[in-house]
Amino acid sequence: MVFRRREALAMKVSLFSIFPDLPYIIAYLSSWGTVGPSNREALQKGIATYFGSMTHSLTLCVAVGAVLLLAKRKNCFPFFVAWFLHVLVDFLTHVEDAYPIFWPLSDRRFPGFVSYWDPRYHGDIFSMLSNWFVTICLCYILISKLRVVYRTRHAAANVEAE
Repeated sequence: MVFRRREALAMKVSLFSIFPDLPYIIAYLSSWGTVGPSNREALQKGIATYFGSMTHSLTLCVAVGAVLLLAKRKNCFPFFVAWFLHVLVDFLTHVEDAYPIFWPLSDRRFPGFVSYWDPRYHGDIFSMLSNWFVTICLCYILISKLRVVYRTRHAAANVEAE
């Protein structure tokens, strides 16, 4: 029972971790097929950037988390954890495209240590390691699920045989 709760929590945190990037995902999908270098630049300078700065703000994240805590909304805890972790990871992995993490208090951008995409800041190595890590995690999850299915079917077959 405890493991199911942890698994459900991990699933919620994983799903909610996409939240800060929603303005960019929506902007990209709304311009489907027309995103080239000029259009991508327009997206980055447009409304997606404003809302992207908002959703990547550590200040706003902590403020919302404090409100949820004061409101005793424990079921929103996975959302807060996912948002916080996303902002933290983006803070560390964005160099020239860093976010203003203290928005709206400050528009100052703090460059991270490594880029997740730019080879000038070890992006090629980081991307490869990140992709391998995700692949290993997905394989682990898949194998764990298959084991549970196998054990369940095997146990059911043993009960029927008796």
